Amino acid sequence: MTHRLFHRTRLKATHPNLLSTPRGINTFAAIDLPNTEMQGKFTKACHLNGLHVERCGAQSLRFRPSLVYEKKHADLTIELLDKTAKQFEK
Repeated sequence: MTHRLFHRTRLKATHPNLLSTPRGINTFAAIDLPNTEMQGKFTKACHLNGLHVERCGAQSLRFRPSLVYEKKHADLTIELLDKTAKQFEK
């Protein structure tokens, strides 16, 4: 399946002060946060919301999904990222 995890989402537009520079090929994707502190907080919040992400560098999050990954899984990933980002808007 060819699915661009971030390029067809509204995450960057919905959370421009938090999420930036979406990139990747198919489901091997990454996105940036403003700084290292926010990267750590956001990663922990993602894990608490049920989404496994990996820290990469000083401010990036990486996604490396399983081999069995369909559109419904991508939709859930975006939903959980959006849910997590909203927690930081309060």
